[in-house]
Amino acid sequence: MKAAVLSDIHANRYALEAVAEDLRNERPDIICFLGDIALFGLYPSQCLELLRALPCEVCIKGNTDEFFEYFAGVKTPPEDAHEAYLYELYRYSARQLSPEDLKQISSWKIFEQRTIEEHTIGFCHGTPLNNDQVFAPQQLSRTDDRKIRQLGLDLLCFAHSHRQTEYLLGNTLCINFGAVGYAFDGTTTANYGILDIQKDRIHPVQKHIPYDVDAYIRDIRSEAPPFADDLIHILQYGRPPGG
Repeated sequence: MKAAVLSDIHANRYALEAVAEDLRNERPDIICFLGDIALFGLYPSQCLELLRALPCEVCIKGNTDEFFEYFAGVKTPPEDAHEAYLYELYRYSARQLSPEDLKQISSWKIFEQRTIEEHTIGFCHGTPLNNDQVFAPQQLSRTDDRKIRQLGLDLLCFAHSHRQTEYLLGNTLCINFGAVGYAFDGTTTANYGILDIQKDRIHPVQKHIPYDVDAYIRDIRSEAPPFADDLIHILQYGRPPGG
């Protein structure tokens, strides 16, 4: 059984199209998306359509996906000043999504568990407990550490940090394959992972897919969204400004 794991697309159509082309060569049996589809990029609706076309059997709600619940009518607009600022930032992406798109994104779970070839595998964005929590075993509270260990997972695939990382939490192998849309680890490729899952083993393969970053940057400069300068810096250097 072969599984593809991708996350943090962030409305980067160029990167997702390159990954989709690579997936046609890989021909995975299952595709799993670990969240953050639409915010901080030019092409929210196009990326959601591409995700549907893959198709993904597992779709996890990322921390930025959860914010679209305000626009889906699930939550009332925030009153907190910081949240209100984010609300305006999200409006740029939300106005490009249909009510059906917003409803679909809001319906995704924050954690899903599957048994594949007798292995118990978990999928989340941040942690199985909180999609806005950066997963790092040394930073987990004792309570959260215990709860995650009690899930009895052989493998946990997570995202959120935009960095390729790998940990061992008890007997659970925890892997982040990095981000499709843009990385924070110095890479300027579209990054995702392949899992070769056999009954006696799980073999993870990191994929780094080149795409036309310059074309995307030209689009950003032409469109001039509110996040243009920060996004261009990240795409060029693979790191956030000051990071």
